[in-house]
This record gives sequence, C-alpha cells and structure tokens, in this order.
Amino acid sequence: MTFELLQQQMDTLRVLRGADDNMGDIMVVGGGISGIQAALDLSSAGYKVYLVEKSPTIGGKMSQLDKTFPTNDCSMCIESPKFIETDRQPNIELMTYTDVDAVEGEPGDFTVTLLKKPRYVDENKCTGCTVCVEYCPAKIPDPFNQNLSQNKAVHIYFSQAVPLVTYIDESCLFLKDKTCSICQTVCENHAIDFGQKAEKVKVKVGAIILAAGYETFDPLPRNDYGYGKFANVVTSMDFERLLCSTGPHEGQILRPRTRSIRTRSPGSTASARVRSIRPEATAIAPPSAARTRRSR
Repeated sequence: MTFELLQQQMDTLRVLRGADDNMGDIMVVGGGISGIQAALDLSSAGYKVYLVEKSPTIGGKMSQLDKTFPTNDCSMCIESPKFIETDRQPNIELMTYTDVDAVEGEPGDFTVTLLKKPRYVDENKCTGCTVCVEYCPAKIPDPFNQNLSQNKAVHIYFSQAVPLVTYIDESCLFLKDKTCSICQTVCENHAIDFGQKAEKVKVKVGAIILAAGYETFDPLPRNDYGYGKFANVVTSMDFERLLCSTGPHEGQILRPRTRSIRTRSPGSTASARVRSIRPEATAIAPPSAARTRRSR
C-alpha cells in the first residue's frame, strides 16, 4: 500500500471519528536514521508521531560509524541536524530507553503497551552538565564504543545524544549494594532518582512503522579466530569505532592490546566480518609472489 493511499484512508477515518481520538497518530519503532527520517516526514505532514527507541538516545547504528558512502561524510555530520530537528518538532514525542511490550488491535486502531526502563535520572531536571559523571567512581565497558574503552556507570550515551540526558547503568554501586550515592550528592538539580521503576505506558495509534534496524553478528559464542580471547581480533563495527575520531583512541589506529601504532599492513580475514590486527604486523604475500621469490 502506497503512502498516499494510506494517508487518504486515515484522513477519511479521522473525519468519521471523534476529534479527541488518537486514530491519526502514528508510532515509529526504532530511532535509527530510517526511523528518524520517517518521523520527520510524517510530522511535517501533520501527524502526531511517537518515536520509540530502546537505547538511551536516538541515532542507531549509524551514529557509531566513522565515514559513510558515497560522500565520505562523517555519520554524525549527517545525523546531528536530524537529531535537533526531531527534538524540536512539536509533532514528535521522543520515547527513548523504551521497549515495545505488546501490540493489540487492528489497522487504524492499535493499542501499544510500552515498557519504559528506569534511567534513575529525571529527564525534566537533568541539564547534561555531566558533573555526576566526573565524580562517579565506577567504571564499566562503554557499549557505544563496542566495549573497547571504559566509561562511568552514570554517563551520556555519546556527546551528541538526543535527549542530552545521563542514564545510570545497572552496574552502578548503589544499585548493586547501595555502597555509593555520590552522584546524588553532587547533582545541583537533584535529578538523580534511584527510586525510579520500570513503567508500563499504553498508547493508542492508528498505524505503526517498524524501523527496528539490525543487530550485528556476535562471533563471541563461536570463538572464530580467537575473538574475545585475543584483543587484536575485532569485528567490523569494532574497527569503525577504532577509526572514528570520537572512538576509544580518538581516531588513531592503535592495536587494542598494546595501544601502539602499527607500522606495516596487518594480515586480515573477511570471514564473518572479523578483522585481525596482528601484533607482529606481518604482511602476507600471495602464493604467486612467494613462488617467484623462491625461483630466484
């Protein structure tokens, strides 16, 4: 069904139903680049849009990339203006750190049950000053950097995040054994709220767009090429973060194990999209070249 036909049907049904009905509202599930663009297009057409994202911020996998084809622009240069436009668009309601729990109904009349996970931070009070991040003593693997670097238990997902609000990971010392609450003490806006609980919210919409994106293949259970055992064996997404200026090494191509600069081209394999940055930096010659050298 084309977008124009769907729009005509919804306009007709909106006239037949009450003015306070939510039938004309649309939910977009997934806050990556496709979900953001869908929400912006629909909101510009006059629809109320609920943009639901399971991560603490919108952006999706594209926000983790370094350069993008075919213009070779950095991904954030493309996405950041859309982040701001989405945040300022009055017809878009951002619902980050939220999962879809259940969907009931039929086209034109859906009831969606959402599970809003606790940030342990009041979004209306937090200004993104990151004072709590500076004082937090607990360090955890940074999920945005593919666990290649450390971050604090309370942090902003990445520097251009929308909403620009911190969230507290489940590894927080207070959440584990209540041994630390320094972030609550230093926050001048009293935004830290350890009493937050998961909350179920029901939203009525007329249509749902699934823009859930993808998850990258995890080679860890297979242990291919020693991934997870050898620090210098990385996936393509790991390599993107290593290349990026906002990555764990600020754009320098360093070996994860020694954090040193390689001097020669490494051996690599494309199988399962796993790259190997060899510590010995041995260049592998093709068999034809090896035979030529032996004949001499």
